[in-house]
Amino acid sequence: MMPSCGRSILFMKCPMEYRTYRKVLQMVTELHVRGYQRLRIVPAMAPSGLYWRCAITPVTNISSRHGARTLSWDTLVAHYSSGQERKYFGWDDCSRVTASRLADLFIARFPAIVDAGRGSDWVYAGWYLEMLSLTYPNCLPIAHTDSEAFDDCLMTVGEKFDVRIPLPPAGWGPAERPRSRSRLVAVAGETPGDNRPGAMKPRFAPPH
Repeated sequence: MMPSCGRSILFMKCPMEYRTYRKVLQMVTELHVRGYQRLRIVPAMAPSGLYWRCAITPVTNISSRHGARTLSWDTLVAHYSSGQERKYFGWDDCSRVTASRLADLFIARFPAIVDAGRGSDWVYAGWYLEMLSLTYPNCLPIAHTDSEAFDDCLMTVGEKFDVRIPLPPAGWGPAERPRSRSRLVAVAGETPGDNRPGAMKPRFAPPH
């Protein structure tokens, strides 16, 4: 059974790996600063439970009922998985880049996504900064797992207990469509049943 909203899922990770994954979140802050505040994140756990995922998509691809649910899995969406580690979005040339440089590459390589995300959304940008603060330095937000969606708040995976992240503002798209089986497909870099050292093996935080 999943823990109640506001509880954290814990797994053993070293701080450097957290920084690696959080660079994607920091990149989105860079994009917001550059005028692309209508870009949003949809963070989740992979079906295997071993990987954290972060999809980046414009607000028009986000449900009007939930601010962290995509309407389309494969249209105007960039997918990152912790299985890629520092090969962000499957790229081989960005293992040592800063979040600012990663934003440069994202703009160059996902022009349709960033063009659709151009414009102001100060409410979401404010929520986003609060999310970064609540999860700093060693947590990651989660909107859903493969078996459960969280309707009242976002959960976290990481080393903190009782981190409650309010839901982001609703998207501009229609209500959710039926879930696509494509969510069960592994993102590049993920290996089903991966038991290598350092792979995410979640355990639930005990209630207080």
